Amino acid sequence: MDTNQLLVSLREEISALRKQLPATLPSTVTQKWISRADVMAFLDYKNTQMCSLEQTGDLVMTQIGRRKFILRESFEKLLERSIIN
Repeated sequence: MDTNQLLVSLREEISALRKQLPATLPSTVTQKWISRADVMAFLDYKNTQMCSLEQTGDLVMTQIGRRKFILRESFEKLLERSIIN
């Protein structure tokens, strides 16, 4: 499989993941915002791994009280940037 075919295949997989995301994240607050807990569950991350990811600044976040929410678009971009060639 050449590089172009691999990239097309990876983009298709990301597209499929995007379609699964709403079903996988049952307590999504809105179409635009995902709870931090849902993202942690989706990635199978623990608190320390998630804190490390937050510190990179790649995720747009907001906080209401003790709950944190992640902008869905920033999470999707993170997935796209993480494509392995």
